[in-house]
Amino acid sequence: MPDKLRRRTVLAALAAMAGCSAQDDTGAESTPRETPTASTEQTPVATPEPTETTTETSEPTPTETPEPVDVRAWPDEYYQGPLVSAHEHMNGYDGFEMTDEKMDWYVRWMDRNRVAQVMAISSDRYLDVIREHDDRLVPFAFPWGEMREPLDEVAGKLGRRLEENPVYDGLGEFGLKGNDASKGGDDWDKEGPIPPDHPAMLSVYDLAAERDVPVMLHVASPWRYPEDEQDEWESFDDVPHKEQLANAYEHNRDTDFLVHATYQWTETSDGELVADALEDHPNLYYDISPTAPKFIYGEETFTKEEFEQRMAEISFENEVERHYEKYGTLLEEYPERTLWGMDAALTWHYTDWALDTFVDLARSLLGRVSEEKARQVGYQTAQDLFDIDVETTG
Repeated sequence: MPDKLRRRTVLAALAAMAGCSAQDDTGAESTPRETPTASTEQTPVATPEPTETTTETSEPTPTETPEPVDVRAWPDEYYQGPLVSAHEHMNGYDGFEMTDEKMDWYVRWMDRNRVAQVMAISSDRYLDVIREHDDRLVPFAFPWGEMREPLDEVAGKLGRRLEENPVYDGLGEFGLKGNDASKGGDDWDKEGPIPPDHPAMLSVYDLAAERDVPVMLHVASPWRYPEDEQDEWESFDDVPHKEQLANAYEHNRDTDFLVHATYQWTETSDGELVADALEDHPNLYYDISPTAPKFIYGEETFTKEEFEQRMAEISFENEVERHYEKYGTLLEEYPERTLWGMDAALTWHYTDWALDTFVDLARSLLGRVSEEKARQVGYQTAQDLFDIDVETTG
C-alpha cells in the first residue's frame, strides 16, 4: 500500500475510533458578505432513511434533516468549478485557534464556496479537530517548535513527530524569512534569513522524500536582508536565496517543493521570476496565496465595516487586475505547477465576509484564463501533488 494511502487509511480509522459527529453551525462570525455580483441558491441536503427496527422493544432511531447549505453563485465570467486551498493555518499570531465549533462553521463555509479540500498547517494540538473532517482537511506538520530548537535537530525531531502522528501529509510551512520587526519576532530568527540550502534543511528535504510528502517553504523577501547587502544588488540574480533555493531543489529531486511568496523583485512580476525557476526545477510547485487583498497581513484586526471600506478604497476590480499582472505568467504558462490558497490565519480572516471575498477574487482571477487552465490551478495541480480526490460534480 503506498505511503500516502496508508496515512489516509490511518486517519480515517482514527476518526472512526473517536466517534466524532458534526456540531451545530455556530462559531466564527457568520454575517454573509454581499458581493457586488454574487448571489446564493439553496441546495437541499438529502434526509437519511429511518433505521428499521428489528425487535418489538427497540425504539425507532430518530433522524434529523441537516439545514440546507447556501451554495453561492458567481457571475458567468468567473471560474465556477471546485477549489482546493493549498495554504491554511489552524492558528495565528493574533491568538486565533481552530476549535471544534469554528471547524464546523468552516466546513459549512467550504460547502457554500465549493472549496473541496484545504491543506491545514497545524501543530499536534489541533489534530483532533482536523480528524473530525479528515475528508476535507489534509494536515501539514507546522514546525514552529522544531525551528526554535538547534537547527541540526530539526529533521530528527520532525521524523519522530511523523512516527507519532502518521496522519501528516506534508511538512511546513517553514518560515526561513528571518525576523519581522513589525511583529516583534522571536530571538531564534533575529540574525536574519535561514538559507534554504542550510545542511539542516537539506536533511528535512531528505526526510520528506523518504516519507513521500511535500515541503512547503516561505523564504525571505529581498527587503528582509541587511540594507548594506541590498545596496549591492542589481537584479534578482544577486539575491542570495535564488542560488540557495536552486541548490535545495537539486539536492534531492525526489522531494516536491511547494514555495510561497519568496520570488519578488521591483518592476519584475513574481510570475516571471517563478517561471524561470519552474523551467529549471521539475520538483518545484508554486502557491499563489494569498489571492486576497494586499493588506491581508497588513493589519492584525479588522471589523466587517473596516474591511469593506478598505476593499472599496483599493477596488475589487483593481485587486483582481493586480493579481493577474503579478501571476498571469504562471496562470497562462505553468498551470500544472501552480496552486491556489488563501493563507488564512488570523481571527478576522475566519469570517464569512473575509473568506467570501478571498474566494471571489480567486474566481474572478481564474475567470481570466481558459476553463482548462482555471481547473488546473483551481484544484487539479493540488489533486496530483497531494494525492487527493476532488468531487467535480454539483
